Amino acid sequence: MSIRDGAFPYIPVISSIPRYDGMFPMYSVEAQKARVLLVSSSVSTKVRVTYDSEIKHSNPLNSDDALNPANYDFTGGVVDLVATNVEIVQENPTIVDLIVLDQEDGEAYHIKVNNVEDVETERTLDTIYDEYDFLGVGSFPTVQEAVVDSENGWLKIQFSESMGVSAITKNNYQIYPPLVIFEVQSITTNIYRVVTESQIAGCAYVLVLSSLIKDASGNSMDPDHDEVLFVGKDIPELRLLVVKNPNEELNLRIYNFILKSIRDLDQSDGNKFLERFLMGPQEVWNTTNKKIFSIKNLWNVDECPIEGLHYLKKIVGWASDLDHLTDQLDEQQLRRLIRSSVRLWKTRSTESVITDIINFMMARKSKIWNWFEMRWLTGPVDTAEYRQGRDRFLIAFPGTLTRPEYSMILRTVTPSDKELFRMIVRLLRPAGESYYVVYLKLMDDFSIADDNTQWDSFSGTLPPIANEVMTLSDAGKQSVISNASGSEDWSNYVVSLRIKGFGGGPGEAFGIMTYFDEDTDSGYFAGLCIADNYLYVWKIVSGVKTLIGSLNFSTIGITIIDDIWYSLRIQVSPELATNRLVVFLNGEQRLSLNDSTYMIGKVGIRKDSGMTKMLIDTIEVLGLPVDSEVIEQS
Repeated sequence: MSIRDGAFPYIPVISSIPRYDGMFPMYSVEAQKARVLLVSSSVSTKVRVTYDSEIKHSNPLNSDDALNPANYDFTGGVVDLVATNVEIVQENPTIVDLIVLDQEDGEAYHIKVNNVEDVETERTLDTIYDEYDFLGVGSFPTVQEAVVDSENGWLKIQFSESMGVSAITKNNYQIYPPLVIFEVQSITTNIYRVVTESQIAGCAYVLVLSSLIKDASGNSMDPDHDEVLFVGKDIPELRLLVVKNPNEELNLRIYNFILKSIRDLDQSDGNKFLERFLMGPQEVWNTTNKKIFSIKNLWNVDECPIEGLHYLKKIVGWASDLDHLTDQLDEQQLRRLIRSSVRLWKTRSTESVITDIINFMMARKSKIWNWFEMRWLTGPVDTAEYRQGRDRFLIAFPGTLTRPEYSMILRTVTPSDKELFRMIVRLLRPAGESYYVVYLKLMDDFSIADDNTQWDSFSGTLPPIANEVMTLSDAGKQSVISNASGSEDWSNYVVSLRIKGFGGGPGEAFGIMTYFDEDTDSGYFAGLCIADNYLYVWKIVSGVKTLIGSLNFSTIGITIIDDIWYSLRIQVSPELATNRLVVFLNGEQRLSLNDSTYMIGKVGIRKDSGMTKMLIDTIEVLGLPVDSEVIEQS
């Protein structure tokens, strides 16, 4: 029988209801269990999980703790994600960040949370709300380095990520001017060896990578960084298709084509009239012969005859209407410009191209700050590493611009030819943008691996440079001194650098040396001491430190700790018959004192013997008064 049939089923009548005597609740309502509200990802190595209530996060070894990586299971993607670590978001105990390997961009992932308990009820998550789907955010792999091995002639490629099997497929690579690729071999997960036919020494080649090349997570090459420039090297032992004869020039003597009987007669009378007559045509032939055999070098930037550079530059984009710029270059500058022109025109107006071309053409390092970077670098407090120790002094506009929102700050080492520098900037800058140029005495952002050409070792070894950081890690005291021309006579300047230190005992610091004389081991040293939580300023006389100023950070609520970036800035300026030394930490003035011992000297970086390690991110030396100018929008 059913209700649809119009009848009603039998419903038993409850004849009595138990009496409530107050000893136990009439109804038992179970407290709501914790739930997963949201799972999202904004960077390739982090997945953020948001709960609706505070969860346990005290010990990652506990099975019920949200910090235990084993409590998170992922599925989806080319390779299943695995949480290697879990971090609590300090300002919100309901949110954790899972540290994972690189995700596949746009791939659908599924996460299941197990065993995690909340703080209030100590009960595990509601099983209806402990799973979540989200889209992965991957990082596109790029080529970090492409260099030819000087011993074997192989092209070594280093990727930013661990790569998949597509990276060893030779058809996924092309080289221009054309080179035959015989094989691609894997050295490590992100370093590969490309075996090619014999290259032309000094020739600029462009390696083009296919979008079919993917990393281990399935992400394709970054389409904006799928080409890389390298310079060819000729390895004699490995010449495969090109055979060069060092005596290939036709060293012919026109006189020898004359009949021997005539030559003998010409020699016998003593005048050698015919031989002398042919000296002019012989010189013409020698010149012509050299030009004929120089044709093969016309595409070689380093060996192209100087008279051919004028035509070669036009082939790579420097037309006649740009002669006002290229005509001011010397031979070596012009060769550097031609070598870098392919990349320049393909990515013109980007910050990296502008700074690279300035470096290529003028041998000057530079750094560009966009107007908006002042906001995200020095805005609200953020513990992210890229914002630690940022000093607004380095990215503030020193003057007034017509439209700051369309302006950039270009900080560069003072060029030898400022007019040439201005023309380069006007040619390369984005349309409508203005540049506020600040000229520096020294700038090194350590962007080129192992490029320590601006530094000399003073104590210890010359530090390595990698991943845009210089690392001082000798067991004992270690310091480097700038070797810029004329730096021994520098005075009235500001030194700024971004540093982090590790370890050290009482009185042992890491920081900046100013007005330093390497011959006498004397100057000023301003440094941070982690053990004492102090800022110290010493006067060094013949290697012996004498304290002339200090600040106990504990008195102002600051703690200097390991593995944190800090910006340290010191201004040394004349004040009547003495010097005023002003020291800033993270953009705030912390110490000011006077001393008249030293009046000029170099800039250096130092860590004391007890320090385990010191990292330097960027260093600048700004002369006072500031030398600057505006290259205004057109």
